[in-house]
Amino acid sequence: MNFNKYNIFIIPLLFHICCCNADNEKHKNDLISLPMNAAVQIDFDEIVENVNCIVLENLPDAYMTDCWKIIKYKDLFYLYSLSDFAVCIFDKEGKFIKRIDGKGTGAVETPCDIFIDKKQDQLWVVESRHFIHKYSLKGNFMAKEVLPYFAVKLARFDDNGFLFYDGGFDRESPFFVRQTSTDLKTVKTFVEKKNKQYRSIPISLFANNDKDEEVYSLLPYIDTVYISNNTKSFTPFFHLNFDSSLLTFDIFPNNGFSDKEMAEIIKTKKMVHNITGFYYVSGLLFMQLHGKDDSFRIINVSTKSVYKFNTLIDELNVDHGVTTIQGSTDTSLLVSMQAKEFLEKYTERKYLTHYKSIVKLLNTPEIIKNRVLMEIKIKKHEK
Repeated sequence: MNFNKYNIFIIPLLFHICCCNADNEKHKNDLISLPMNAAVQIDFDEIVENVNCIVLENLPDAYMTDCWKIIKYKDLFYLYSLSDFAVCIFDKEGKFIKRIDGKGTGAVETPCDIFIDKKQDQLWVVESRHFIHKYSLKGNFMAKEVLPYFAVKLARFDDNGFLFYDGGFDRESPFFVRQTSTDLKTVKTFVEKKNKQYRSIPISLFANNDKDEEVYSLLPYIDTVYISNNTKSFTPFFHLNFDSSLLTFDIFPNNGFSDKEMAEIIKTKKMVHNITGFYYVSGLLFMQLHGKDDSFRIINVSTKSVYKFNTLIDELNVDHGVTTIQGSTDTSLLVSMQAKEFLEKYTERKYLTHYKSIVKLLNTPEIIKNRVLMEIKIKKHEK
């Protein structure tokens, strides 16, 4: 199947905020609705140009039980896990550089997100929902900044500021998202909290299109993708139509779901209860569904076409408890997995693979002892 052939301020401030959100609601009424359940089935390997495999150094400090997010910047890889309350840094060859966790200078207790400030060449860690810890690119602690609001996720908006998502923890704010200036002062707020009981640190939320200086946002339990750039601030971009099979805030009871109720929703798999792996690569938005449907979706941003695939490269069905796609560059998806899992999957396939870097790795299985990180280069689908 050829993937390309498918059309693939207090009063002034309050007034300003209300206008922004009223304007967003107006935009929302004119949204293109994308049929997510009627996505065109594709073979993922058809959109892959190449795969580069990196074996991460096997040291005690380099171990992570899982990975929530990966950033690649200046030939360094940053792996973050809230499960491990840690960030690990490796070079492009997989050599271990540094671990940031609850020990030593710059220790973190509840790291909520990682971010690279390219203006200052710094690694930022959003810590305990109220602080930003700043480090050198190799993980040496530099400074701690107190945020005047709650935040659990962060993205660069443009040269003039950032986007923060509060995960519902900020009881003083009726909105989930704030746009700030470079000195972190609030400029605008977006997306009203329809359910005041919700509290969560999501896995992935912001997808950066660095080439066009755009940020796409997909918030938990909201079926709208928003776009932010130099002409638009958190404007509804398109609607994800799951035919009522996606769990959204419209379905939540007033007091929210109890832990038991939510566990039952997850267990029964009657709805898509979560979306992770939200990243932009080569003109395409990627995401992975969890629940009723555990497959992946691709949205061609230019054509608004929707595609579906069930497995990653070489038909690997990687059942990660957190997320399978953990990061991206302009051209590649970033995926890491435990060495044991990697070897088991390829043993099941009798070592069959489409990619030379994987063949080379499988010929020396004794070196695979920690994690394998794969850069999956995606063919261009940009406008």
